[in-house]
Amino acid sequence: MPLILALLISSYFYDVSVDGQAYHQEALIQLKQGWNPYWQYLPDSVNQAIWVNHYAKGMETIQAAIYCTFHDIEVGKATNMVLWIGSFFLTLSFLSQIESIGLKKGILISGLLASSPTVLNQLLTYYVDGALASSLLILSVLCVYIIKKATTFHLLLLSLIIILLINIKFTGILYVCLSLGGFLLWLLVKKSFPALKKLLLVSVIAGFAAIVVGYNPYVTNSIKYHHPLHPLMGSARVDIMKDLNTPAGFNGKSGLERFLLSTFAHTNNLFPSSEEKGIPLKVPFTFNKIDVVNAARVDARLGGFGPFFSGILLLSLGLFCILFVKARNQAIFNYLVWFIALIILSVIIMPESWWARYVPQFWFIPPVLLLAGELLLKNQYTILKRLIYASGILNMMFSLIGIFFNITLTELIKYDLDVFKASGKTVVVDWQGSASNRIRFIERGIPYEEQDLDEATHHGMTGSEALFIKSEEMDNTAIQKSVWLRLTEKWLPNTWRY
Repeated sequence: MPLILALLISSYFYDVSVDGQAYHQEALIQLKQGWNPYWQYLPDSVNQAIWVNHYAKGMETIQAAIYCTFHDIEVGKATNMVLWIGSFFLTLSFLSQIESIGLKKGILISGLLASSPTVLNQLLTYYVDGALASSLLILSVLCVYIIKKATTFHLLLLSLIIILLINIKFTGILYVCLSLGGFLLWLLVKKSFPALKKLLLVSVIAGFAAIVVGYNPYVTNSIKYHHPLHPLMGSARVDIMKDLNTPAGFNGKSGLERFLLSTFAHTNNLFPSSEEKGIPLKVPFTFNKIDVVNAARVDARLGGFGPFFSGILLLSLGLFCILFVKARNQAIFNYLVWFIALIILSVIIMPESWWARYVPQFWFIPPVLLLAGELLLKNQYTILKRLIYASGILNMMFSLIGIFFNITLTELIKYDLDVFKASGKTVVVDWQGSASNRIRFIERGIPYEEQDLDEATHHGMTGSEALFIKSEEMDNTAIQKSVWLRLTEKWLPNTWRY
């Protein structure tokens, strides 16, 4: 049932994200048309070919199979929802075995762990950071299961999630090595040699299998460009951060300064070219219109963990101090501190840790401390723990605004396509970075002609970088907007519409 629901929901919504339309969907289109990345590179004439050719394609390969099955490119993004649901229920299955937690608190903690803004905001897109976060949670829970009792089922599932993680995106390699290394070191310190041997064996076998599955890009990049992580590293490195993604307010700041500024800033999506050059900080647990508009973005560059995260982090720090004073000699506290230390280390070694979607695992820290509080501070400091629960849930609510925006955008796109179809004219388009949008035209039988258009003088397609020339026939069609659209269109911010 969850799988069917995920497929149905995904088929309704259009992916209106930049990267989703730029190269993730392009990869699906090329794979469906017969491209075999093991044996050939796509020509430069293919939109965003450098990223399609050289980035990891674990998610895209699975999604392309779904696309080939249902012949609807939007259905493929159901994988994000499946991983999200799976990570929640696997975590809940583990917590339900702890008698002192109880079902209600188990659901709350599992929900908070599984439902970071990175995950929720990317459910309806082809972005892969949310999938990475869900997979890292699954990996962590499986490692804990194996430490307790290494069953064949958990070992097999662990091997599959390792293969997937390494092939979701390049950072997956780093996070897998760090996570598994941390668990293996813990088992070595505790002299749990049977579990250590099983975890090590599975990790090595799965690691080799992941490279076979990811022959493109890891082996092909190494052969042709002498670095498995080309084009982000190596002699032919392409810098995607400085001029394209890093807010101007970060210039001259250290990595730690950038991380702290982003964490305690208003949730915003400033670019190097944005008019606002400073980083506006805010009082924790406050928010304004800027936070509301940007909280559901897939790639918010500032405050990407949500408007309330800075406050949640401070409350969690307070809970950690209490735990340190009251329970630092407890074995459970040491387990959880070790896990948190691994998360913090993974953030430290990530150069662009200020961007929340690059370090989605940082979200795990408050729920993990809540779990420690429930286990070690039973019936104590309940107000503090309830504040963290409540603020975490409210923070998640901001992401639901994105569903409202996405419904409106989807209805607008459907309306525009109906107008194009009804006009009976060939639509003159400039796809810009959203060339995958051609599939929407092809599937609806809308003729189009590609030309270079000027952004200042031509119309932008809804939820896309594409431009088009509006004809008189389009203005004169009898197509009516849906009731939802007539009621909600005025509330859609322009920053979401274009």
